Amino acid sequence: MSGVFDVDFAELPQPCPMTQPRGRRAFIAYKEGLGHAQNYSDPVTTKNSGVVCEYTAAAINPNSSCISVQHFHHNGRPQMLAFGGSRAVCLAQAVNNDIRVFRTLSGHKETVSCVMWIDSFKGPTITRFHSLLISASTDGEVKLWDIGEDSQRELISFNVTTSVISVHGCYTDASETQLIVCAASQDSITGSILKLTLSNGVASAAETMSEQFCIKLESSSCLTLRLACLTGPLVLLFAGMTTGCLEVRLVKPGEASVFLAGTLKGHVDWLNCLDCVQMYPSKEVDASQVEGDHILLATGSLDKQIRIWHVQLLEGKDRLPSEKGQLLELPTPYRGTHRLIARLESVLSAHDNWVTDVAWSPVPWTPMSCPQLLSSSRDKSLVIWAPSQPLFSSVAANGGGDEEAPDIWLEQARFGTVGGASIGYLGCAWGHYNSEVYGHGFWGDLSTWSTNSEPRITLTGHFKSVTSLSWCRETIDGVSLESPSCPAYPPYLLTASQDSTVRLHGLFYTGGSGCSPPVRMWRELARPQVHGYEMNDIVSLDVVHYVSAGDEKVGRVFSATSGFVKSLLSDATIAAHPGLQTLPTSAVQQALGLSNQAAVEEEEESSGESNAPLTNPLYPPTESVLAESTLWTETNKLYGHSYEVFSLAAHPKGCLVASACKAAKQEFARILLWRTDNWHIHQHLSFHRLTVSNMRFDSTGDRLVSVSRDRMWALWKVDGSAGDDFPTFQLHKHSQPGKNAHSRIIWACAWSPDYRTFLTASRDKQIMAWDGESGERVAPPWVLSEAITAFDVGSDISGHNAFFATAGFETGGIELLAISLTSGTCQSLWKMPADWTHMGLPVRCLTLHSLDSESVALASGGDDGIVRIFRISPSSLMESATNCLCYVIKWWFDVKLNFRDASAEVITTITAYSHPRSKTAAEFARLQWSLKRTLDSITCLILYFSVYSSEQKQTEFTCLLVTSFSQFWFFFSLRAWSNIATASYHHRRILFSSNEENYQVKWRTCLTLLLAALISAIIAALAMVYYAEYDFEWSFCGNIFDFEGELLPNRFILVRYLYIVSITLNYLLPVTATIWFYSEVLESLREFEAPTVVVEAVERLILLDGYLLLWLSAPIHMLELIQLMHWKEELPHGNVYVKVLTMIAGAYCIMHPICRLVLNKTFRNK
Repeated sequence: MSGVFDVDFAELPQPCPMTQPRGRRAFIAYKEGLGHAQNYSDPVTTKNSGVVCEYTAAAINPNSSCISVQHFHHNGRPQMLAFGGSRAVCLAQAVNNDIRVFRTLSGHKETVSCVMWIDSFKGPTITRFHSLLISASTDGEVKLWDIGEDSQRELISFNVTTSVISVHGCYTDASETQLIVCAASQDSITGSILKLTLSNGVASAAETMSEQFCIKLESSSCLTLRLACLTGPLVLLFAGMTTGCLEVRLVKPGEASVFLAGTLKGHVDWLNCLDCVQMYPSKEVDASQVEGDHILLATGSLDKQIRIWHVQLLEGKDRLPSEKGQLLELPTPYRGTHRLIARLESVLSAHDNWVTDVAWSPVPWTPMSCPQLLSSSRDKSLVIWAPSQPLFSSVAANGGGDEEAPDIWLEQARFGTVGGASIGYLGCAWGHYNSEVYGHGFWGDLSTWSTNSEPRITLTGHFKSVTSLSWCRETIDGVSLESPSCPAYPPYLLTASQDSTVRLHGLFYTGGSGCSPPVRMWRELARPQVHGYEMNDIVSLDVVHYVSAGDEKVGRVFSATSGFVKSLLSDATIAAHPGLQTLPTSAVQQALGLSNQAAVEEEEESSGESNAPLTNPLYPPTESVLAESTLWTETNKLYGHSYEVFSLAAHPKGCLVASACKAAKQEFARILLWRTDNWHIHQHLSFHRLTVSNMRFDSTGDRLVSVSRDRMWALWKVDGSAGDDFPTFQLHKHSQPGKNAHSRIIWACAWSPDYRTFLTASRDKQIMAWDGESGERVAPPWVLSEAITAFDVGSDISGHNAFFATAGFETGGIELLAISLTSGTCQSLWKMPADWTHMGLPVRCLTLHSLDSESVALASGGDDGIVRIFRISPSSLMESATNCLCYVIKWWFDVKLNFRDASAEVITTITAYSHPRSKTAAEFARLQWSLKRTLDSITCLILYFSVYSSEQKQTEFTCLLVTSFSQFWFFFSLRAWSNIATASYHHRRILFSSNEENYQVKWRTCLTLLLAALISAIIAALAMVYYAEYDFEWSFCGNIFDFEGELLPNRFILVRYLYIVSITLNYLLPVTATIWFYSEVLESLREFEAPTVVVEAVERLILLDGYLLLWLSAPIHMLELIQLMHWKEELPHGNVYVKVLTMIAGAYCIMHPICRLVLNKTFRNK
């Protein structure tokens, strides 16, 4: 196989030129008070018009195979970087000199261990924006994804025996319809041959062509592997083993057989990384001058060396005298016609520690260009290597033949850090068309450098569970931080994690510093605390102070450094607060110490490093700066607890801090209140018997609510006789064990916006609201679909009698809620999609912050270590959810019209054929009913087209169309049945004469149409369930009556419980009742010979049935009008109308068929 590259890389997009800063330096966005409308450099992701994901911070899993960059050029679009972050596959892009995570893929049930983009068969060419990505996890699951510009699709998955260590795939033909995927685990190498179905050149489906092949490994394990396709097609499988050997195997795609070609030896320790690249002759070199297929292979080992191998597949069996290297074996079909030779090109020894990864430059080569190799090591360095002479240069000059002079590989550039606490890099990759390189650190960070050694944007995140979040309080020394151009967002967000760090995330802005366009981005701006213990909780006191609780008996108080404050606040604000001018310039942490101490001037001068987090005005701080130069000073330790401190809370005035520790007895479960002026214990609060899990002060600071693992809450109130500066609290109310209390641990509590009510959320799936004075429950418990592990309350929803809240679940989901204490309802506004949740792991913390009257910011953290920030518009979500009321109205329309039109068909049909003189009038009546039914359907369609025209409502509109078609078949079969029923009596006189055969045909036709109606009704109901479960993730399989979707909100409590049953009865009951009715009529008409008596009896029956319809449908008409009048606002009396409507319609659904059967029995007895 050979190819010619004709890519003009001058036309490809180049990175934004990084000029030297001019004028105003860069700063944290809060400093200049940027407005909320300022454009972001990075694209935000939106799945709902009311919710935008603005920031995702995720760490890369500690595996060298967990990072991969596309080797494609998509018409100027930036390449995508894929990496494994906990159970998610994260996709990142570099836009406007800012690399950020813009999408996550969910589906794996365990930690993602490796990811790999599949290279095009023809090499890196300009193609459409679709690529295939392989990901694997520690449970042995391998997935193949199709990734588009704004879409992703899982094509296929298969499992191997144990955890996957490395994975790779390659196409076997130029049409890219056949793919080989191999995965290495501890004891085997498993491969699968896949056949791809292409639609417009994009893979739409995949299936296995044959059984998987498995190579059992007994004496050693495979640590890394690569695939390369040669002429034939013949696929080479390179496997790096723990013995230090490189095993070369050949795979025949058509047979799925594996053949060991040979073993390349040289390394003396584990061969833990390798990469290969296929070399093609370019247009400057005649393909006939370069014989065979050429592959460059780089291997790295724990022996600190890198070996470059050259593998050639040549025609002819006999080896030439000038050919050097090891002759590898070929399978039978190729043994007599080809030869496979591998030779060692060079040994690179420049690293002082383990080589952890190697990566070839993906750019196509010409005779005057050289391949470049990037390597990473535990010695904290990345190195770019290149040969001394271009490849194929001697071929182009001499007209063919083997190259006599060996290539000398030289070090071209070196990146990394010197000193510090990092332990090197786990992986490396080329980025942005080879103008940048990426280094994957052991702590999950991704460092970036340009090829001229300038550090660029860093991707960071927690690599263990996020346990606490805290928005910065916009106060200094108890005074609100006021600015005429204050931004909507608070200055920063603090996050605490079990990775023993506290991280500070904020908005970074480079306006006026020479970068065009200016960049405004969420980034980690500081790492105030790098601790020896896992962190449990954190709370902000003001802009420059916070308190943290590690998994130790001591709480710690931290203060910002002057360098950080100068980047955050304006000079005028600093001058107005004398306390800010005395802050230490930097902080240091002694070796083997846990405390951050203020650095003395001599140390600062000798080190020459400033503690300012923004050392480069164009970029946020790099990983090395974050880890070493952004520490905050520890000012106090809080001694007093007997066990590990678990939860914290801060008084709104900043005068007190509450803390509680892990406890199994009441004497240890007490709450300690600390004075912030001297950090002495102010008061002990004792009530709970087990660990206090959460605490919240109200806005005035006069009340404190605490919840505990003992399933109880306590309300503490300020003693009226105490002073105002440091109030004293006493127990005011507490919950009582029993039926009105929670049955599982209470994880969270929060105050309502008016602070008259507090809410508790528990693992028993319930949210309860309690009066802030009497302690009585003010509304029935609201039961959600899953166990609640995090909860927070936001502000009032503009234009609605409700406030915004959010709940996080044990399964990783997040649900947005609207709670109305007036009507006692909790309405589900929206459930976050799976790729915005925490990948099946518990949500540990949620915190809301009001941005303005229309929007709030939500930060979430979970056991997957991912931190997300959302911008939410509750009023938009409320209007979208209220529109779901239209769906309920449409449901009642269908129930009413089905029965009403069924009776109309009975009346008009029987009357027409029983009284031939009134046939014209009856036909006119039938036409009238049909027109009314048509107009009603058109009205519903117009209404729902307008309501569901937005993207998130298209599924419901599809369900509506399916329902309409089902109703059409139902009425068509109903008319045919009525015709057959009446014709059975009058067939000799009116329609069929004596033609029994014609009668049988009509009878079979009627049964066929009736069967079609039943099938279509079932299909409609199943379509409703399927689409709702697919788009809105209803827990249909787990609990059929426990829907938590957007389609039917929580406040329609009876409606959602009866939905599946009623949607089925909506079709089956009318059909069943009509069949019974006409079967009775048919039997009676055959039994009685006097037609007048039969007609009169039938007329009485129809009249009674009509009166029943009239009187029962009247209240439904009235209630529908009430609903229509209030469908876009809160109902005057909550959901009372919905309940009444449900009960009447339910009674109607049950009574109407029963009455019809009773009347038929009475008629039959007569």
